[in-house]
This record gives sequence, structure tokens and C-alpha cells, in this order.
Amino acid sequence: MRKRWLVIFLMIWILAGVHILKTGLLEKEEQITQVFGRIGTEDKNSQTEYFGKLKTYLPDTENRKIFLGEIAQKLGLEQTGEAEEEKKDGHILTQIVKEGARAKTELKILTLNDQDQYLCVRISFEDDLYSAMYYRTQLQDLLEDEVEDGQNTTMATGFYEGKLTNEEKDEIADGILESFGAHVVSENRTERLYTVYGYTSGINDYIMQGDYAINVNVAITYEEERDRTHIYVAIPVMNEPY
Repeated sequence: MRKRWLVIFLMIWILAGVHILKTGLLEKEEQITQVFGRIGTEDKNSQTEYFGKLKTYLPDTENRKIFLGEIAQKLGLEQTGEAEEEKKDGHILTQIVKEGARAKTELKILTLNDQDQYLCVRISFEDDLYSAMYYRTQLQDLLEDEVEDGQNTTMATGFYEGKLTNEEKDEIADGILESFGAHVVSENRTERLYTVYGYTSGINDYIMQGDYAINVNVAITYEEERDRTHIYVAIPVMNEPY
């Protein structure tokens, strides 16, 4: 039963991302909330991140701090405090970090050798999937004109107790891809490394893997110390170790 609801949980998150503009935000929020109440798992976390090279170079500390403050304000953050700046090895990191009870927002500008600047906005949510999908759209609308070739990544994670067999992993991964209407582009379904990359025309975002486009990534790992299996689903691909 727990396995079945975990699969439904991931599928609901996926469908929220693919069809959210068609069905309306409030309807999806209610649907996802109902599924959350039935999942036999404690950790249901998510995050969305937007990254890219700034089109307009911000030459001094004050300009960088003002820029980050304006983004924070547009995201609806309150009482973020003063932006902080750190210089190291010729690089400058300017950032605002806002932590709440169940969410953490990081806004950062990395200046490399007084030439190139990169913006990264990451919002992480604990026990919440809807917000990540909502802010994915918000970040896209807010930042796409500010950066070059922006990369927008959203990831959901969940787990259930015990170790999965390869057959169970296949059932979960294939079910997720099917719910996307995605086909497998590449895969590594081994005991040590289980990850599948797929592509669906239902999602606009994609990256190239060789000659092929991919925009869905499913990974499954086993945590021996706590005897539980983690499932990760990302659009378009995961941007950090798992």
C-alpha cells in the first residue's frame, strides 16, 4: 500500500507540472494535498532552482545587493535582512538567504574575475510539492529576461521503508515515465546506480544528451543505514548528487 501511494504521489507531482496551466492552480493544490495525506512516508520534499549568466553586469556591491533585494521582494519574501557579500580567490559571492519553518530561499550572484556573473535562485520546501511547481513558473517568468540560457530545474523526493527489488524499481520508474507520456532516452538500471532519462513533448524544457533531448529524470537509491529507499524525480534532470 505504501508503495502504491508513493507512486501516486510522484505521478500527481508530475501531472501538476505538465498540466498545471491547463487545469488551474487551485484545483491542483487541492488534489496534491489530498494525496499527501495518504502517503506512508515522512519526507516529501521538493525544490526548484533557476540558474544562468546575467545579461547585465552589476559592477559594484550596492548594485548587486539592490538587484537581489528586488528579486526577493517580487517573490514575496519579507524581512530577508541585508544581502551579504564574500570575496575569495578573486571571486565574489553576493547572497540573501531566507529560512522559514518549512522553506528556504537562496538568492546568489557569483562574480568571476570581474568579468562574468551568474545568478542562482533556489527555493526548497519541506513536506510540500505544490509550492515547488508553483514557483517554478514564477521564477521562469521573473528571471528569463535577466539571464542568458536560463536553466530551470525542479525536483521532488520521497521514500518508503525497506529495500526495493529491481523489478519494483522498474515498475515505479516505468510508471512515472508513462504518466509523463515519456519514452526512455537512456538508462542505467543496476543495483549500484539506478537512473533513467526520458523525453516527453508535454514539457517545454529539455537539455541535450548527445544527439537526444531529455527532460525527465528518475533515480532510485537505497540508504542502508536507515533501511529505506529514496525516489527522485526531476524536470529536466537532477542538478546535484543523490
